[in-house]
Amino acid sequence: MHNKETVKDLETEGNILRHPAKTFDFFTVSRYRSMKTLKVLPPQQGEHILDVGCGTGELACLIKPLVGAQGMVAGIDPSANMIEVAKHKADKLKLTIDFRLAAIEKLPFKDAAFDKAYSTLMAHHLPVSVKKQGFREIRRVLKQGGKFLIFDIGEPSNAFIKLMASPFLFFEKYAYSNSDAIDSNINGEIPSLLRQAGFANVRRLKRDSLLLFGLMEYIIAE
Repeated sequence: MHNKETVKDLETEGNILRHPAKTFDFFTVSRYRSMKTLKVLPPQQGEHILDVGCGTGELACLIKPLVGAQGMVAGIDPSANMIEVAKHKADKLKLTIDFRLAAIEKLPFKDAAFDKAYSTLMAHHLPVSVKKQGFREIRRVLKQGGKFLIFDIGEPSNAFIKLMASPFLFFEKYAYSNSDAIDSNINGEIPSLLRQAGFANVRRLKRDSLLLFGLMEYIIAE
């Protein structure tokens, strides 16, 4: 395992999760979330895939066997702790994944390098200015016709869901995210921000009814 003492979190205007990465998978149901995400947008053999805000690398580690030896998977996160755990997880599974300490607003990849990009539970930690820049960066590194899938907090579909989810939203707003970051999600602004970044065919997909009373939604853009 890499030496944590020599690596620091990356400076970013987004919020960095600094709680113990080893417990992150349990509290965020990473395996369930990742499996559902891959059913919505399945990777194909030989594709180049980017996991933005990869956390502990659970999604990236599931993707790598699906793209095969000819494919490539990269994951970025501004948290040194998360990247450390992700690298250890990939090493343990004997998977070659390009995990890097990086932020969405400045991706360390060349133009048109990826076929697909995924982001799960990250967008609500990004202030609107970072969302705008980050989405432009993802558009830049995707190939023509590439697809970007977001799974995150969305606009409550009715008053009941908003009421039931209010304790969680209050906690997220003041513990991890600033109001600007999470409000743009619950106000339904993500599709508009994606279009502003140059994406087309932006659409909301079916919500996940098992997580947060249906507050979590999938958004795909091309």
